[in-house]
Amino acid sequence: MKRRSISIFLILVTLLSTVLLMPLMACSNDHYQEPNPFSALVGVYEGSYTAPQGETGLTLTVFMESDDCKAKFEFYNLPGMSNAKNGSYYMYVSYDESEGDYYFTGTEWIVKPEYYDYVFLVGELNNGILEGSVNFLYTFKVVKVGTSYRQQGIDINPPYNIMSEKSVYLSPSLQKNNVGAGDFGSEYMRMNEIADVVQRELEEQGVIVYRSDNDWADLSEGECLNKIATDSNTKNSTIHVALHSNAANGSARGIEIWTQNTDDSRFLAQCVMDKITIIAPASNWDRGLKNGQGTYKETGTSINATSILIEYAFHDNSLDAQWIISNIEIIGKLTAQGIIDYLISQ
Repeated sequence: MKRRSISIFLILVTLLSTVLLMPLMACSNDHYQEPNPFSALVGVYEGSYTAPQGETGLTLTVFMESDDCKAKFEFYNLPGMSNAKNGSYYMYVSYDESEGDYYFTGTEWIVKPEYYDYVFLVGELNNGILEGSVNFLYTFKVVKVGTSYRQQGIDINPPYNIMSEKSVYLSPSLQKNNVGAGDFGSEYMRMNEIADVVQRELEEQGVIVYRSDNDWADLSEGECLNKIATDSNTKNSTIHVALHSNAANGSARGIEIWTQNTDDSRFLAQCVMDKITIIAPASNWDRGLKNGQGTYKETGTSINATSILIEYAFHDNSLDAQWIISNIEIIGKLTAQGIIDYLISQ
């Protein structure tokens, strides 16, 4: 009788433990999220691919649009070659979890040369290098811009490190009360997120980066701008870049960049504009360069360095706000690349 009682007791304890643990296990599973396979892929890649026309230059820009991963495929002649034509189109990107491969499928032409058609890519990403097959017949290999040669197994620094004497002053918006549509939050929060990426990318290439102090956000607008101008001038930076989002009537969209009334400032702005518009979500996205000499303090004579003020998009427009949220990383990287293009030219 005692053995039977003990056995029954143990069975009851086991059943009770199972019942109590089941909700905990379910709760744990409900909160588990698979890692996003596209987060590591987003970025700009440069390299080449082979096709019937021979080896061809390739720039592949991968970005998020809402929950979809897309890419812009740009092809052109490599230096010293004339076998290819220039063209570009958008692609849809999917992921095969079982194989670890990314699939790129052409969807919409931007510039279509005669007799050219979409190619289909299957690629694997390793340490910033994306490579694989083209139409299952040819090959491609592209390297993420900003990937160091050390990551590729070459023990030297990127050529951009010739700019170690160059410096950039980043001035992300300190406007905490500018709140955008949907889940955008504040302009202050989103522009600082972009600035974090820009700073990281520039510093990885050897550029000295200075930055405005977020504590100044609690000052009046005039005091805040005076602090920024004084600090930028004291640092004696090569260029000054202010990062902002725009607001109007809830329906306006697009990027515009404000400049000083100088050729250097306009050239810097164009370098950045050319990069950002790679991932433009609409055909009329580029609102152009605007003379901000008398409009904004940071594009006026109070800033000694060559300066620009970027208005990336309209945070009071729900589509623009979501575009910024979904593309923080690549917006930051493209901004840094535009800045680097300018610095290299100096």
